Amino acid sequence: MAPISSLPTELLINFFSDENLNHADLASCQQVCKRFYDIAKSLKFNYTFQVDHVNQSSWKLIKHLLANPALGGRFKEINITWHRRRVMKPRTWVKKWEWTEEEKDQIQEFASEWLHPKTIPAILAGLNSEALLPLLLCYTINLESLDVGDSTLGIIQTSPTARDGIRIYRYGVGDDSMWQPRRPYSDGWDLFDRFWRSSVPIDTNGDRKSWLHVNIDNGKKIPGLWNIRRFSHGYGIPTNRITYYRGWPAGTLVKVLLLPQLEYLHASQATAIDYTPLNPVDSRTDNSLRSNVKHLELVDCLLRSVDYESIAKVTSSLEYFRCTLIQKLPTEAKGHSNWGRHTNDASEINVEAAFLQHNKDTLQRSHTFLKRSVYVDEVYYGREDDINYGEDDDPSYYAGADFDEDWIND
Repeated sequence: MAPISSLPTELLINFFSDENLNHADLASCQQVCKRFYDIAKSLKFNYTFQVDHVNQSSWKLIKHLLANPALGGRFKEINITWHRRRVMKPRTWVKKWEWTEEEKDQIQEFASEWLHPKTIPAILAGLNSEALLPLLLCYTINLESLDVGDSTLGIIQTSPTARDGIRIYRYGVGDDSMWQPRRPYSDGWDLFDRFWRSSVPIDTNGDRKSWLHVNIDNGKKIPGLWNIRRFSHGYGIPTNRITYYRGWPAGTLVKVLLLPQLEYLHASQATAIDYTPLNPVDSRTDNSLRSNVKHLELVDCLLRSVDYESIAKVTSSLEYFRCTLIQKLPTEAKGHSNWGRHTNDASEINVEAAFLQHNKDTLQRSHTFLKRSVYVDEVYYGREDDINYGEDDDPSYYAGADFDEDWIND
């Protein structure tokens, strides 16, 4: 049998490009001989970025990039999966990542040129690996596709109590001590905020966002987004549930539309619920800027009619448009009267007309698809992925108030 090294280069490229070949295997192939090294080094690859996974793969990747920056040029596609900490699942409580002093200096020197200044402390804190994504995008100068997946903006999957957050934080940093309130009526939120503040970005109106959003909104041209052609972004909890109406900030959506090489954009559950106008073009820039996107999908986004009009105004090259409007709600839906008014003024006819008007040279009515989503509460209840997170934590720990005497003296 002929040795594998005798195979033609074209066939070896197919072998090395196989999606079942992980990065460790590819690195081993590079060490076989100079020919294998040259072939493997020339390949571009797809990467799955795992946010807050207990294996800490995202932190290890950045550590490797600090030592070998040229590797960033080989990323072709990045897909993000979300593995946030879950209160009752200790197996998901990821440990804090520790940088060396040399690595900290490298990060500060390199990232200060591209990233929002508050991102760097979040990276150095070692608790929220989503903060690494903007830094990774500074290296991936040849990136063609970014799929953010079903994002989870909070650093803890479900809404935690102060007690939950403090315990999970102390587990992560290796401190097993219990919190004891300074005052009998203290609920612990001041300490919770102090522990997590630098790791989680908060919008000016108090809404959560990701570090990716912060850096896209910042206006600096992150190298990894400059050549991107495909961008997808979802949210982890369906917004077609009446009692839940938060998604990811639609202000970021309109900034993404203006990425210079972008051709495909899928956005689900972006929201402009705070009623601030969407201004796709900064007033300090040229008002004639237009998006080059050809394929646009907006699914279950919480937008008003005026918001859809603002988005339509910056498009001019669309060849395909699909839009699923959020479900039609009564004016007062389970106490959320503002939400009912917010979503009721956008109609399929008006939205379609706006996009046809601003893309009249490229978009045909036969390539526009609009409908309204149907409310199904079961979409949220029972929503769970297939990952085995292990046994629940001791439920007795979570019983009682945050300043429960048993907890203080435990």
